[in-house]
Amino acid sequence: MRVHLGHVEIDDQNYRQFQNIALFSREILDTEANEIVCDGFLGGFNATELQQVLSIICKKIRLNGELVIKDLDIDLVAKNLNRQEVSVADMNSHVFKSRSLKSFLTLEDVERIIPDDFQVSSKGFDENMCEFIIKANKVHNNKYSYIQTHYINALNKVS
Repeated sequence: MRVHLGHVEIDDQNYRQFQNIALFSREILDTEANEIVCDGFLGGFNATELQQVLSIICKKIRLNGELVIKDLDIDLVAKNLNRQEVSVADMNSHVFKSRSLKSFLTLEDVERIIPDDFQVSSKGFDENMCEFIIKANKVHNNKYSYIQTHYINALNKVS
C-alpha cells in the first residue's frame, strides 16, 4: 500500500490520501504501508509534536518500505529572500498557499528525528520550491541484525 500525507490532494489513484494524522493512524495498520510520502505535512505540527508524529508515521511502514519527506526548508526560504531572488509577496504566496504551517523545518532537523530503524537513502533540496527531500528505508534495528536480535532474545529466555 502507498500512502500520501499532505494538505493538497494529488491525482495519483495509487496512493491512499490523508490530510490528518488521527484518521491516518486509525485507517492504516502498523507495518501495512510499502511507501509513505509526507508532502508538506510535518510543518503542520508544532515543533514539540514532530518526533511523536514521525514515530506514528514510521510505525505504519513495513520492513524495506520507504519514507519520503518533502517540506519547506526555512534556510532556503531565508536564503532566497536575503539574496532577493524572490519577492516577499511571491514567497508568502508560495509558503502559505496550501499549507497549514505551525513550525519551520530544516532538512537537518528532520533527519535527526528519523527513527533508528530507518536508513536515509537520499536527501537533497529543490531550490525552486524551497523544499528539502529525504528518502529513508526501514531496515532492521541498526544496533543488531535480525539474527542477532533473535539470538539475544533466545539467550534471555534461557537465563
